[in-house]
Amino acid sequence: MKKYIKYLLVIVLLALSLIFYLMLKKNDLNKSIDNTINLKDKINYSTSITLEINDSYTSSKIQYDSIKSGNIKKINIINYIDDKKKNSIVKYEVGNTTYVYNGKDYDVQKSSNDDFNINYELLKEKMLKIESVKDNEYIVKMKACDAYNILYSNEVMSKNDIDAIIYLKIVVDKDTNFIKKISYEIDNLNNSEYKNNMVSYKVDIENNDINNHDEIKLPFEKK
Repeated sequence: MKKYIKYLLVIVLLALSLIFYLMLKKNDLNKSIDNTINLKDKINYSTSITLEINDSYTSSKIQYDSIKSGNIKKINIINYIDDKKKNSIVKYEVGNTTYVYNGKDYDVQKSSNDDFNINYELLKEKMLKIESVKDNEYIVKMKACDAYNILYSNEVMSKNDIDAIIYLKIVVDKDTNFIKKISYEIDNLNNSEYKNNMVSYKVDIENNDINNHDEIKLPFEKK
């Protein structure tokens, strides 16, 4: 009986140690997210986003690449349907003005709805728990609807659209404590548009060259 109690105490202590460890690691991850939020509009870096959506009819992929240097952001967006390039956009955001390449010149837009807006605040607020940690790589639990909304400024998906829990992989850059990677996949996305249709929604976000970019030269500037 005493031996059984000892084993039980060891198991309880190990469980409590693990819980305490994961709580500390969640605090570390939150600090990394806060650091990313504070620096994302101040430092230079590049971002690559790959968004893949598959249903029983088509597969589509959006490849979004941006380079931020000072108050200038160069953006290249390519849209693929069934692995075939459908269209592409090249543009520059300078402050609140967007210049879009039309094949010959750059047209001026006062606003743009095409861009993704990585919602790091939502990532921090809606993270449920850390499942595991290895070095600077975190596996976290999150509601599928909240994970879907990470790429957007506004709430696009709600619990009524999909009520599920998924896992996200988050990698922190060791040198800068800036979020380097976020990746996740949502299966069986069942909303009003895709009712009774199997849908896979896969997201890969990667930040590179953090705080390490040369000045961007605008191609339409007068020389």
